[in-house]
Amino acid sequence: MKTIYIIALATIFCLESSAQIKNYDNSGSIKIIGEKTILRLTKKEIYLKKGQQSPGLLAAVGTIAPALIGLGVKTVQEKIKNEALKYTGTYKASNSAEGFYSNPGYVAPPIVQIERMVLTSGNKQDIAAKITLIPELSEDKTAFRYKLDTGSFLCRYSIAKIKPGYNFLDLTVEIKVKSLSIAASEYKLSELRSVLVTIPMVQVNGATKFEQDIFSGWIPFPPKSIFETIGAKSDTVSKVTQSDNLLTKKTSAHSAESSITSSYGVKVPLANVKSFGLYEVDVVVTETNPFKIKAEQRTAFVDSTAESATALLKAIVEALVPKPKE
Repeated sequence: MKTIYIIALATIFCLESSAQIKNYDNSGSIKIIGEKTILRLTKKEIYLKKGQQSPGLLAAVGTIAPALIGLGVKTVQEKIKNEALKYTGTYKASNSAEGFYSNPGYVAPPIVQIERMVLTSGNKQDIAAKITLIPELSEDKTAFRYKLDTGSFLCRYSIAKIKPGYNFLDLTVEIKVKSLSIAASEYKLSELRSVLVTIPMVQVNGATKFEQDIFSGWIPFPPKSIFETIGAKSDTVSKVTQSDNLLTKKTSAHSAESSITSSYGVKVPLANVKSFGLYEVDVVVTETNPFKIKAEQRTAFVDSTAESATALLKAIVEALVPKPKE
């Protein structure tokens, strides 16, 4: 009997996994042929100070170190691990850009726009979700954070399973920003920080009400590149001489001589080369059905370190088949 039950569960799960891709709106499930997620990065130039950057910014850029700023956020992964796979959905995208320091006296953190597109039956392409995040500078001009653009927010279809009458989701957006710079003639890929934007009570294919502004955590500015070249370094050496009067036994005159010594084949700063600021952005969006997550107790069947189907099937077998006696 137990063997039949195991086979039945495994068959049902495999059929669900191999079925046509589904999305959901306020009327129930819809079948889609395919989907893709696009991440757009648009520069937003923000004025710092006429002719130069503020002292606070210079100090911050000079002290950024990858080991100190690597604050990876694992909240999204833990959330998926502790909740049922059926009622969560995740999509992600990456992109890169340059020009954070494109103009003197300005910085240009990117406007981040995540757009998930689906292809429904009849080869009709539609926007399933769109999230736009606008950068804002801190008062001391050393960091920026993201603010949700509520006016352009859209969630027409969800990946997480919902039912009519229970079409609300909680969304978590994880933003990871990395920079590529040159220091001591070596490339350095620095993870500036990972931050979260939490968007609760999102109504799928409906009007989501935002009663207050939604922000992310702070992200420091990327370090600037320091360019060097092989050249000559000159040092000036001064020598002071004096002459004494033999009759008065006093110093009567002074003379100064200078000589210049040069060293070749040394690294010297490369002049008139500005750092444009190269950076990369990774975004992960997690949808969660808060109504069903509390009702379903499938945590024991989920292993975030393995493929979902394999982990679930293995857990079912281990839970139902008694271990042999030693």
